[in-house]
Amino acid sequence: MLQFVVGQLSYISHNARMLLPDREKLQEVERKLRVPLDWSDGANSALNSIRRNVDDRKYFLDLIDLLLSRMSFGPSGAEAADSVETSLREGSSAWAVDVSDTGSFRLIRRVDATVVAAAKAVMSASGRAGQHLAKAWIEVYGLDPDASAAYREAVRAVEAIGIPVISPKNPTATLGTMLKDLQNTPAKWSVALKPKAGDPVLMIRETMELLWTAELDRHGTADEKVPLHVSSEEAEAALHLSVTLVHWFHSGALKAKT
Repeated sequence: MLQFVVGQLSYISHNARMLLPDREKLQEVERKLRVPLDWSDGANSALNSIRRNVDDRKYFLDLIDLLLSRMSFGPSGAEAADSVETSLREGSSAWAVDVSDTGSFRLIRRVDATVVAAAKAVMSASGRAGQHLAKAWIEVYGLDPDASAAYREAVRAVEAIGIPVISPKNPTATLGTMLKDLQNTPAKWSVALKPKAGDPVLMIRETMELLWTAELDRHGTADEKVPLHVSSEEAEAALHLSVTLVHWFHSGALKAKT
């Protein structure tokens, strides 16, 4: 990992005989991580001060994340990212290298590979909704998680793919108005699952309602009992519920009857 860091913060000299510290990249690291470097001997001492900081776990993870995000999304970048991922995996790290919807590399909390594969398949196949899911995924599992932002993106993902199906003529539709449309016209919809008892459309509506009503910080309130923010556990649950709902809409598991 240290070899990756040094390589990313250096450049090959004109005669191609050695790696030299890259002052501009080192200055960028100093600015963005807000940890001063030792410039007493120029770029060399600055790079050495980074070497001395590798025992600071948070600093080192932030540094790796920053350097990954700077890499070009091409063969050379993919090779370097794969090398970092191999080191993390072999070291049983809780962190992994992920590719975001914007085509950049970053660190993300390690999740079961089967779960990741299923979620990524939905993201890549569902267009705009998939982009919202990808953002929610980063906000849940990234180095600097934001539970409220993750929940908002999870809801937006369902709206992006569900509104054209349920409320295509309503330009101001939301997940809330979709719930009303499902409740008012349950006979209009077809569901792939056929339970022995109960209306499957209303069952799906209840699932969507769970996502909608559990976002406690969507609006301001004077009620002191209402949390100011959703928890990380709530955001994670909302994300995976949203993945399922997006898949249902994309696959036609819920659709208008013909």
